[in-house]
Amino acid sequence: MSGYYFIDFESVDDICYQKWLQRAPEFRREEALRFRYRRDSLLSLSAYLLLEYGTNLSRPSFYCNEFGKPYLSPQLEKSNTPFFNLSHTDGIAVCFIAKEEVGIDVEHLIEPKDSLIKYVCSDCEQRKLAQSSYPSELLTRYWVLKESYLKAIGRGLSVHPCEIDFSEYETDSFCTNDGYCFRIISSILPKILIAVCQKTHNEIVADCMQRVIGL
Repeated sequence: MSGYYFIDFESVDDICYQKWLQRAPEFRREEALRFRYRRDSLLSLSAYLLLEYGTNLSRPSFYCNEFGKPYLSPQLEKSNTPFFNLSHTDGIAVCFIAKEEVGIDVEHLIEPKDSLIKYVCSDCEQRKLAQSSYPSELLTRYWVLKESYLKAIGRGLSVHPCEIDFSEYETDSFCTNDGYCFRIISSILPKILIAVCQKTHNEIVADCMQRVIGL
């Protein structure tokens, strides 16, 4: 059950899209059909269906914490209900399912702009960006790491991103002193970075994601 799953929309044709609409629960289908463009409708459907696929649960129910982080409602008494997190950006949706608190974020490479750098980065990170030969990649790395962490701890953007500092971590897999482990995944699609974060006693070692076709 645990693992990372992704869909890139180049593999989704009209037949698959119609199948997704029929399979989704009514509230998700209605939400998807409100979008003007099919790509936006796909984003609405795909992350949810990845969760169904990864958990093998049919139309699961949810509840949210005070910051809006969703959790699966227990399906059976005394069951080990998994934790999950979803993310999407234009062209790809991702899902991370595990036995402990998790967060995941996916982004296209971000163009560095002064206002965004000040919003996202700590002072140390800003200095590293100024010295970097690849500022777009580094800024995007900081952003997805922070998003995945804030989603894992269930606080969203109630904590300001610039208050978190990842400047000392330069490898693609590492753990922090507060018991969270991270992995950067850059091999899925060109110019896209994914960060996964998990509250765990063991370092996240997997560096691949399962591509899902024909949900």
